[in-house]
Amino acid sequence: MRKATIFNAVVFLLLLASLTLLTAAVALPKGVLVDRLLTEKGVDLIAREVREDLDGIDLRNVRIFLNSKELASFERLSLRIGFGGLELRGSCGSGHARLAVSWSGGGSFLAEKLGCVRGVEEVRGNLSLEEGIRGELSLRGVSFRGVELSALDLTFEGKRFRGTLNYMGMELSGGGRIQLNRKDLLSSEVSARFSGDVGTLVVSGKLRSLRAQIQ
Repeated sequence: MRKATIFNAVVFLLLLASLTLLTAAVALPKGVLVDRLLTEKGVDLIAREVREDLDGIDLRNVRIFLNSKELASFERLSLRIGFGGLELRGSCGSGHARLAVSWSGGGSFLAEKLGCVRGVEEVRGNLSLEEGIRGELSLRGVSFRGVELSALDLTFEGKRFRGTLNYMGMELSGGGRIQLNRKDLLSSEVSARFSGDVGTLVVSGKLRSLRAQIQ
């Protein structure tokens, strides 16, 4: 009798928790919550059209600003909230990207022919986030802090990365380290050096405010 009572109590609590989550998902204004969360990180989002449903938000003609500077623009952007975590999908032209973050802290990023990021003509990549970052990232037509790169190809191996870049028709190779800040990824620290016949490119700082210079 006692085991049956305990079992019934557990089932009741699980049902109550599920109903509470379902009610919150329906009742809470997701757009307001997302906007507040982004604003705390210095990110502003402007969309021409917003639609909310049970498990997320769909946006059309979206512009994203970081510290008041335009970071990217998407024709479509959707956020899905599930029991496993969050999923963000974006597209513009023929390019698209997917960012998934689990409640346990892991994540993944996939991009194909993405031309939505300001200062970068095209982004391709397949990255996973666990203890560190693993995978590959390729950028074409990069304009950053006065430095023009026709190509940048990186391979991430946990806390380290290596790769090559093309600057003024010359190839530079090297690598560096990235120290992840899981609470605020844009505050992750990066330090890297890429060397070649034209000189050495030094990159350092937080992701939100990287510095680059040719030595």
